[in-house]
Amino acid sequence: MIKNKSLTTRDIIFQASVELFSSKGYHGTSIRDITGKVGIKESSLYNHFIGKEAILDAIMDYQMDVFNKAVKALEKLKFTDADNITDPVKFWMTGADEFLKYMDPLSELITQILINEMFLNQKCRQFYLNTMLLSQKKLVKTIFTEMRRKGMIKDCDIEKTASQYVYMLQGLEIENKLRAMEGEKTGKIQKHLFEQITLFIQGMKK
Repeated sequence: MIKNKSLTTRDIIFQASVELFSSKGYHGTSIRDITGKVGIKESSLYNHFIGKEAILDAIMDYQMDVFNKAVKALEKLKFTDADNITDPVKFWMTGADEFLKYMDPLSELITQILINEMFLNQKCRQFYLNTMLLSQKKLVKTIFTEMRRKGMIKDCDIEKTASQYVYMLQGLEIENKLRAMEGEKTGKIQKHLFEQITLFIQGMKK
């Protein structure tokens, strides 16, 4: 578990839950499992969360908060450091590097939870379909629109192209999680990811 002396009991419960949900599954994790990992009584947990579903709600809220902070950072970047970049691949990778700065270890584990649970848990499925997926498409559409305005990419149906990119990325994300679970080195996985992204962006080049 990620340890930090400044964390509150609620934070520690939250982190322990993320770790357990990602390794044992939401349904496979009990309140007793969580309190045992944290080292508190079950009654103490209810002072911070009314139950396991409330923890899941907090996990999804956390993921959207991280995503929105990353989006705001990209908005700032668009008008500063990245403004003078003319190559579409470099422009995209600059934004990707900035975005990934906000993907902390907890966020990575939450992504794994969502991938695992979207087929089993209706709340996770609805969050993925109605919130995360739509937010990702909107973000990619905004960036592609900016790239087209700058003359970096050829004219295309931005909305459909953004959807295609997000679908590709989702497939890669699942594949990469599976490869990581099989023990493949992170560097090799990241190299494969950036190769595929580069091919996609190069295909849009004007």
